[in-house]
Amino acid sequence: MPSLLRSLVVFTVLSVPLPPMPHAEGPPTLEGSVVDLGRGIAIEDVTVTLVRSRLQVATDGAGQFSFESTTVAPNDTLVVTHPDFIPVRIALGVPPDEGWRLRIQLLANPVRVENPEDSVEVIR
Repeated sequence: MPSLLRSLVVFTVLSVPLPPMPHAEGPPTLEGSVVDLGRGIAIEDVTVTLVRSRLQVATDGAGQFSFESTTVAPNDTLVVTHPDFIPVRIALGVPPDEGWRLRIQLLANPVRVENPEDSVEVIR
């Protein structure tokens, strides 16, 4: 059942494309924000990874992140992770001329175990 729930959650919280933001002359970018789906607030220290490009950034205090498009490989995959939230994978296509602007909503992980050894009691 947990794998079914995880599949449903990932499907429903992927990303919401936003209109491109005006930016200075230069190459288009991959940028966006990460928010808590349940509370609607920005999430700091989320790891945002481009799998094929092997690049990684962390969100700032406002939940914002940014990659230069010259580093984004066509058809790359974006992986968004934080220990308190269910991870999300987003398949990217060819970058639009103006770049990507994403608003990614993460769902809180229902169970977070800091020290698994301390959290399990064996009953015989």
